[in-house]
Amino acid sequence: MKAYLNSIATVTPDLELPIQEMVVREGDVASPALFAADGFATIPVSEMSVIELAECAIQKLQNLAPATTSLVDAVVFCSESFWDIDVSMNRRRQAHQFREDLSSTLHRTGLSNAQLYSVWMSACSNFAAGLSVAASLVESAKHKVVLLLLADRVVPGSSRIMRSGMSILGDGAACCLVARQGAYGIRAIVSASTNGTLSADRSRSPTDSGRGFLAACRETVRNYRAMTHRELSDASLIVADNYHSAFYEIVTSGLELGNTDVHTPTKSRLGHAFSSDCLFGLEAVHNNSSLRSGDEVVLLNYGPVRLGTISLEVF
Repeated sequence: MKAYLNSIATVTPDLELPIQEMVVREGDVASPALFAADGFATIPVSEMSVIELAECAIQKLQNLAPATTSLVDAVVFCSESFWDIDVSMNRRRQAHQFREDLSSTLHRTGLSNAQLYSVWMSACSNFAAGLSVAASLVESAKHKVVLLLLADRVVPGSSRIMRSGMSILGDGAACCLVARQGAYGIRAIVSASTNGTLSADRSRSPTDSGRGFLAACRETVRNYRAMTHRELSDASLIVADNYHSAFYEIVTSGLELGNTDVHTPTKSRLGHAFSSDCLFGLEAVHNNSSLRSGDEVVLLNYGPVRLGTISLEVF
């Protein structure tokens, strides 16, 4: 049984911080000016909690696709922001409270009977991991309609520049439905371990910082070809996470692509929205492009430990 991705909803906070107004903090390995020169313009900053962002995304999806959302029988929640709870609690109590708050959100949005799953170990590549779980649940007939929900925000007062220096973090939430029919058939999800991370820190040589990513890219090309009987370069459109172009100079060489083949349609206004970039990007493409039935869209979702590559067929 094939799984399909459908009905994307995204949420960003009203406050948008211009890149030039970002505070540079001790330990930052890149400057705001570096990102401004690369096309980054604003960063969304949320005063809402992660749970509140997630609830807004669910409500938006319910307004967008009320009939299908009413059939949701499982929720896959992806986040790195489990810190976003009362810091006076001990860690065990924090985890319990986070779960209670998320369960209350599902109850308020009419999803209290949905089975809840959680994905968080893949960091910024939680989207690919979460979509793998959601698709498997549908393909195995364990669930009929799965809500994939992603939400994150930066700890207030901390640096928004990633430790690798490859992007600037923005707050937001995104969700979609995975079901037995929809706009995008999930053709393949390829995952590879990076065994290291790329870095903008010029004290590290490109060989040291890029070796693991290049190996993962080459593994991705091989596995993608074996799973889809296609080449990545043959895709109608490639939408990627919002990283600095220096990142893609290395990644695209490993994936046997040109720099112009990779599109980041929401980079200027979002920065890097943790694991939600691909859904923001796919939503933008869906609303503004001339994709036709049979076209292939590839999503590139990268984290510090995994590279996720998703092939979707337009229906």
